[in-house]
Amino acid sequence: MLPLLISLRRIGQAQLMRKMLANEILFRSRLDASMVQECLSSFDESMVNDIRKHYRDSSKPIPSESSPLLPALSTLLTANGHSEPLNKVYVTTDPLEGLPVVLLLFITSYLGKFEYDPAFGALRRSKTSYPLDGWPLVTGVATLLKQFHPSYSTCLLAYLGQFVRSTVSSILSSPNPSSSKSTQVDDLPKEVVNCIVFMVQLCQTMRIENSILYESIPQYLVETITKGDKKKQ
Repeated sequence: MLPLLISLRRIGQAQLMRKMLANEILFRSRLDASMVQECLSSFDESMVNDIRKHYRDSSKPIPSESSPLLPALSTLLTANGHSEPLNKVYVTTDPLEGLPVVLLLFITSYLGKFEYDPAFGALRRSKTSYPLDGWPLVTGVATLLKQFHPSYSTCLLAYLGQFVRSTVSSILSSPNPSSSKSTQVDDLPKEVVNCIVFMVQLCQTMRIENSILYESIPQYLVETITKGDKKKQ
């Protein structure tokens, strides 16, 4: 798992830096080159609408593959901060049917090394000696999954949801007359809490709808974990 951890951590850190730089460039572009910014935004929106119309009706024209228009537009948009690194497909990959299982084992093996910090709404390493942090790892996994078919992401969420449900079910079914069920739900093991937070942040990073997340884990569990964040907001 260590080589996988190093790779995903580096990918996540690089992606977060790309996103930070893109936001900074976009902000400076709006201040120092507002006319260029508005022209690029309008032209990009018009081009996207033309492509959508073409896919609805193939008789509608779009630039050909040999046309330099789209590559030049993409270069200009990136130079002005109009880019989302987390949504890009960087490499062409072959199908890997076992990838969701490998990621499941990888994530569950490191869940115990995190602590959920409700003040920041993020996972942080429980010891300073651990060479990992929450957001870079989430971003690295999200970037890796983005290179594959969306079914890989859904499959991983289903596996992680099964891990959460089976753990919670074993806790609630265990005889403990001194605690009520509601107390047991509030006092979930650290691995379960971290897994739910990881799933929520993974869906946020990949822009996966909450309805897909709630198919894997019950909604009340997500609200139980994140209710502290809502109170602070």
